[in-house]
Amino acid sequence: MADLVAEAFTTELGQTIQPGDEVVYVGTGYGHSVRVRTGKFAGVYYSMGRHYLKDENGQYIRDEKGNVKHEMKQYVKAVRVDGVPSKSYNYKTRQYTDTTRCAILPLKRVYKIDMAMKDIAGKSL
Repeated sequence: MADLVAEAFTTELGQTIQPGDEVVYVGTGYGHSVRVRTGKFAGVYYSMGRHYLKDENGQYIRDEKGNVKHEMKQYVKAVRVDGVPSKSYNYKTRQYTDTTRCAILPLKRVYKIDMAMKDIAGKSL
């Protein structure tokens, strides 16, 4: 994975999250279990991807050989949340201990905590 870049991230709800902001995120675990947890936003990971060009009618633009034209664009591949409370299991002592870790979210399901419900109304995730 690419290096972590500590910069602001704008969610699909239009929130701008700065590094160090308190956030809530939706994560999935083993067996596709869903968990909602809190933490501190750390930054984003970027990747390069192929972006196919379209005309004003939505049709792909092709070159003289019939190949679809494209350009490489940088996009946010994942976001990172630090300070996530978790439990660690020690197999020798057979006990759990509290610990903190980071969460890397490829689907970028992270939201700022201070947003009011009236601001979310009508927007889909």
